[in-house]
Amino acid sequence: MRNKNFFWNMIGSTFNAFNSLFFMVVVIRINGSADAGVFTYSYSVACLLYYIGIYFGRTYQVTDTKKDFSDKDYIFNRYISIFIMVIISIIFVVIMKFDNYKSLILILLTIYRAVDALAEVYYGILHKNEKLYLVGISMTLKSLCGLILFILGDIIFKNIILACIFTILFNLIITILNDKRRSKKYLEEGNSNFKSITSIYLKSFFVFAFSFLSMYIVSVPKYSMVNLPNEEQAIFGIIMMPATFVSLCGYYIINPYLNKLTEFYKNKDKINFELIVKKILLFVLGIGVFAELCVFSVAIPILNFVFKINLNDFKLQLGIIILGAVFYTAGLVYSNVLTIFRKTFVQFIIYGITALVGLAVSVVLISNYYLFGGTMSYFIIMSLQLLLYTIVTKSIMKEVFKNDR
Repeated sequence: MRNKNFFWNMIGSTFNAFNSLFFMVVVIRINGSADAGVFTYSYSVACLLYYIGIYFGRTYQVTDTKKDFSDKDYIFNRYISIFIMVIISIIFVVIMKFDNYKSLILILLTIYRAVDALAEVYYGILHKNEKLYLVGISMTLKSLCGLILFILGDIIFKNIILACIFTILFNLIITILNDKRRSKKYLEEGNSNFKSITSIYLKSFFVFAFSFLSMYIVSVPKYSMVNLPNEEQAIFGIIMMPATFVSLCGYYIINPYLNKLTEFYKNKDKINFELIVKKILLFVLGIGVFAELCVFSVAIPILNFVFKINLNDFKLQLGIIILGAVFYTAGLVYSNVLTIFRKTFVQFIIYGITALVGLAVSVVLISNYYLFGGTMSYFIIMSLQLLLYTIVTKSIMKEVFKNDR
């Protein structure tokens, strides 16, 4: 079962994570680099709002060993969160005074991510019951079929808006008919009430806060480039794409082991807990080395071919971004460890410091060095985050497992 869970989680997570890359390829080839710039910016905002939609996150839901809340509490909470998520996207485009085209794309991509957020609460129920392979199969189906619908819609109508609508409708149908239906048989007994639902918001606030900030700091260079030409935003979006591969590796390994790590923590098994964490970090390091070798050999020619843009002058920037992604992923591993320990406030502090420094650094560097400034901003942000996470996690682990075997 573990191998099955690992395999399908890896396949599903890969397709799901690279959907944005595939969408970018389609848009830039069919609609051009200007539309690709609009799409890149809108998708990055939608991904940030996604963290409002998932609020507490799957890790918190799966590792709820004390049964603080019922599955129904989590589900009803999710419906409220995704509604808030979409409303905020509408308010955002009004405040920013985007034109109708850009506003509609941003709102539609937010709805697309809202459907993903809805599915995540059902994935959490399946994951908790050792049915992670069903999650992987669902993500694979949605990613492949959704991409095909997006491509067909854009080719036939030459319209990103219609392509988004087709993809949203398909994902919503699969979420209701597949994800929701499959999770029903694993629903725990218990009713939901208003007090419990609101209590989730209070108890998991810092989980939401640091998760939201984690996405923000990854994308803050993109947000700071809003005044640069759409073409430059598109190029930065492209060279950021390979970093997704590195960060995805952390999810590959840690998701199948969340239950086991929680068990070791519950049993105060320090040796096995630390052993798994070290294995995950070594795996991330290995993937990082492999990715850097690809950067200086085949990555740029492949990106040139895929996107039909000459990126030969951006090899150094891509290498720096990959290194930053390795740092980010290592920090992500520590973040999951601290979430298992229910140490959420300290993560909020870490991300708060990183976000403030990151915003200041991005504004200064991008205004002076443009795209290269965005690259260096990303690297500095990820380096600071890893440094803070390493210091805090090692200190807390010593305290948590003090006098344990």
